[in-house]
Amino acid sequence: MRRFACILMILTNPYSALSYGFLMTTSASLALLYLTPRYANFLERHLPKKAANLLAPVLSAQTGMLPFIMLTSQKFGIVPLLLQIVSSFIAAVACSFFVPCVILSLLFSPVFAAPSSFLLLILNYLIT
Repeated sequence: MRRFACILMILTNPYSALSYGFLMTTSASLALLYLTPRYANFLERHLPKKAANLLAPVLSAQTGMLPFIMLTSQKFGIVPLLLQIVSSFIAAVACSFFVPCVILSLLFSPVFAAPSSFLLLILNYLIT
């Protein structure tokens, strides 16, 4: 199905294959599909299973985007890798709490709006 989506995107706009967004998304998706199980198996030998399963997708996506990063910035550092690992956990926690709070606040009452607005303030602070 993913191959079909890539082929469809290229057929509708052949120049999309030259865009950085397409290259980054495609390389990260392929890395997630093919490298995550291998990284998880390797990390499970050295770390607890939950930690290995949390780190494997982040490391595989970073590995998949490494050619894109090298193409655009001509360098690679350890700091962006560490920041991506930390930010992925922050994003997972934010999505886990923010989306249900917004849905509940829309459906039931303003009581649930307070946690979602608080998380929105935190996310706004982290982004800017």
